[in-house]
Amino acid sequence: MEKNIKTTTPILNSSIVLRIESDDWAILYDADTDKGFGINPVSVTICQHLDGKHTVEEIKRIVQERFNNVPDSLEKDTNEFIQNLFLQGLVSYST
Repeated sequence: MEKNIKTTTPILNSSIVLRIESDDWAILYDADTDKGFGINPVSVTICQHLDGKHTVEEIKRIVQERFNNVPDSLEKDTNEFIQNLFLQGLVSYST
């Protein structure tokens, strides 16, 4: 999956709830496991676009447009974040 990650279309699993709190931080809650994860505004933007319609490359472009001073590590960081969600069972990849 890693070699084609730019063109994959990840999707949050249906049991996942994204609850946006103050200052654009959020809780990513998995109703199946009753686990919650605090995520920052950049991660919120990524999660909002994990809809099976946006490729990873498109999601990175959206982050670049929405935030100032995006680090050079954006591609690596985005890939790692989505891969971690996948490994925790929060995301799957559309085919």
